[in-house]
Amino acid sequence: MRPRPLLFPALLLAAAGCEPKSDGGADATTGGLSSSAEDGDGDGYTDDDCNDSDAAVNPGVGELCDGIDNNCDGQVDEGVMLTFYADADADGYGDPEAPVSACAQPADTVPGATDCDDGDDTVYPGASEACDGVDNDCDSEVDEGLGTTVYTDADGDGFGDPATATTTCAPGPDQVETATDCDDGDAEVNPLATEVCDERDNDCDGLTDEEVTTTFYADVDGDGWGQLGATTEACALPPGYAAASGDCDDAAAAVNPDATETCNSVDDDKFLLNLGARYDMVKSKIDAPADDFVAEYPELDSRTENNFSATASIKYMATSNLLFELAYGRGVRSANMIERFINHF
Repeated sequence: MRPRPLLFPALLLAAAGCEPKSDGGADATTGGLSSSAEDGDGDGYTDDDCNDSDAAVNPGVGELCDGIDNNCDGQVDEGVMLTFYADADADGYGDPEAPVSACAQPADTVPGATDCDDGDDTVYPGASEACDGVDNDCDSEVDEGLGTTVYTDADGDGFGDPATATTTCAPGPDQVETATDCDDGDAEVNPLATEVCDERDNDCDGLTDEEVTTTFYADVDGDGWGQLGATTEACALPPGYAAASGDCDDAAAAVNPDATETCNSVDDDKFLLNLGARYDMVKSKIDAPADDFVAEYPELDSRTENNFSATASIKYMATSNLLFELAYGRGVRSANMIERFINHF
């Protein structure tokens, strides 16, 4: 068992990487051990050179994009790689969500990342915008400057509600280009409808019941006959009016074209007799008249005169719009003192 100590010094020498000197010589500085490594590529770096067979690879050089750790920092091509983007539709514009880092441009990639749909080669920046609901030119706007303005036609009469304007490339079945409906909840109301008397603007012309109303006549006495001079326009008979005109006395319900004639000197149905009378009493007095005036008008110092006048007329209602009247009158009036005095001169 004694040989074991003889082997131990040899193992130590092998572990230190040194060979025993057979001639008993030794390095004066190291005592028989060398501490300097060789610089195989002559780049000035030994222990921290990660490739001592390539002088272009060492800690002092800049990193190149070549798939090699040029600066021996444990990373390859850090900070020098280029970014490319997948161009699946081959329109020359890349997908911003599909970046590829490489030193040289890989196949099916491009440097730019401005394609908004990399699955459609008709969609890319600069493409012509089409009216198709797609942002063809990748400007974040859809169908800009295109499309048709349409309006909702809820009642299906072919005319739209002007308050529902929208621009679209594909109008729906309830949309039309004409916006002139004034009631989009009623198909009977539109610009082509016929105006009827219902207090509504059926034909959307801004007028209500134009040229379709009926003329009614004021009927004060309620006998069903109205006066010619008092009318109104309406769709239905208003209270206090009659559909027929021709009442010759609208204050007497018993007098109208349908009344039965009675013996009362009045044409209860067609004729109306009007009588009138007037009485005037004229008293006059003169003070200190001139002699020649007294000579011409003696006994005029005081005078009373009575004057009677009378009129009579008869009216005949030929039709509801034609009235005849015949009148006769007589008037009497005495000249007063002033008029006589003036006449004297």
